Formats: sequence, C-alpha cells, structure tokens
Amino acid sequence: MDRRLFTQGAVLSGLAAPAIVGPSSVWSKQLSEDDAKIAEFAPITLRLAAQVVVLQWLIVNVGNSFVAMKIAGDQRQYSERRSRLGGLLGGLARPTVEDRLKNATLLGGLFLVRNSLVLLPNSAIDYQKLEFIIYHRYLSWDVDAAFRVANLGNLNADQIRAQSDPIGAAMLTSAVVALLISPVLGKVY
Repeated sequence: MDRRLFTQGAVLSGLAAPAIVGPSSVWSKQLSEDDAKIAEFAPITLRLAAQVVVLQWLIVNVGNSFVAMKIAGDQRQYSERRSRLGGLLGGLARPTVEDRLKNATLLGGLFLVRNSLVLLPNSAIDYQKLEFIIYHRYLSWDVDAAFRVANLGNLNADQIRAQSDPIGAAMLTSAVVALLISPVLGKVY
C-alpha cells in the first residue's frame, strides 16, 4: 500500500470520526449553558430559579409516618428530548413523558425540603409495588432503591405544606409514579 494513500486515509478518517462516532461534540454547541449534560448515570440535580439542588432523599408520606429512599449518587439518567423508536438501544424504546401520562391521575404534590424531595399523596398508596421516575427539564431518572421508615422528628405533612413551596406534582399510572418537577420539557402537566 502506498504510504501517501495510507496517510491520507488516516487523516481523513481522523477528521471524520468525531462527527460519526461522537455526536456529543456536535450536540454540545446546541445546548445552552444551564442545561444538564447527558450521561448514562448522573446525580439527580434540580436546576431551579434561585438554586441548584442535588437530591439526596425521596420521602413519601404514608399515613401518619414517612418512608424514605436514598437517591444520592449516580442514578440511571435518560434524555426526554427524543421520539419513541421501538427496537433501539439507549433508552430510545422507553416510553416518553407524554406516553406515560396519557392515562395518569394526579397522586399528590411534590415539595423540596433542603436536599430531599417529599411526596405528599392525596390518598394512600402501596409504595412498595410502585416504580418511581423523576422528570426535570428534559431529563428523567429511574430511582431504584429500598424504602425504609424515616424519622423526621416533629415534622408532619401539614407543616411541610406550610413551610415549603410545591415544586411539582406526582402522577400515577398502573405501576409507575411520575414525579414531575416543573418545568418538564417546558410544559406544565
């Protein structure tokens, strides 16, 4: 093989490879600075008007007590800026927010207490049989950990409602609780 052809082929393939192999270099110019970076696993980070909060706990009110799931650290993250394409890998076959919410009913309100996301449902739920997905902006996270009884001291649901502003809503489908933290894809559901 001629050395010039080999060198020319190596240079051309090196220049073309980033556009073919690494779409992040192309997409990074389209994302604004305040958008989160897309990664397979990432901490659940809320970008709110006045602050950035990395969530540590998901707390659910069950009657007169609370249960908590530790969600600190990296969780499986998905981009919701996509259409549903069956048969492809990387979460593309995963139902979109709109698909999940077609037959959903309002479950309750979401409140932010320090670095914890608190779900105050309107009625009793069997939290152990449900899957929880957090949606914020154009990202979603599957949270998968065990719940355990939480001691919040003297804090009760009424005090949380009075001391915290609601930051979203929880929607319930047959087996999934969609925790929608405003704004989700620029829409309010």
